[in-house]
Amino acid sequence: MKPIKILFVVLLFHSINGYSQQQRKSISIGSQIDFPLRVFQSNKAIGSGINLKGEFFLSNRLSGTLSAGYSFFNGKLIYWDGTTDKNFALIPLLAGARYYFQKFYLNFEAGLAIKASDNVYTNLAFVPSAGILINRLDLAIRLFSVSQLGVSIPENTFLQKGGYSYLGLRVFYRLNK
Repeated sequence: MKPIKILFVVLLFHSINGYSQQQRKSISIGSQIDFPLRVFQSNKAIGSGINLKGEFFLSNRLSGTLSAGYSFFNGKLIYWDGTTDKNFALIPLLAGARYYFQKFYLNFEAGLAIKASDNVYTNLAFVPSAGILINRLDLAIRLFSVSQLGVSIPENTFLQKGGYSYLGLRVFYRLNK
């Protein structure tokens, strides 16, 4: 009976150790281009940005992600009362999960779109995306949605209230494989 217990312990340790060797972590750096949707589409404020992303694998198909970046939108903004602005910027800090289908994946992240210019307030952000991995390149299309939370004074602009979104094309390069 004792050899069976020893064998069981050895197999259990081996299986735990084998699983932990499959877990990977990766760090990626990337850039993006963003196209505003609906609320300020007529303003034609095109965005660009840089991002840093960490990914830790929970299994072969599921991973967690943490990302931080800087997004700058350049262009003329026209508000509901006729006032205008030139640009705005955000610092997105997001955490999420990614599910892989071979090289394709679906990703969902949530977090904060932090104020990085005077005409924007910090709001919650939700970001669903889909992408493909090609060697070390990670190509994705994503919908960055800044939610409108709570009550705001009517004089606030849509950038301050939230409730806007943009479609982004993102390219990441994995620094480690």
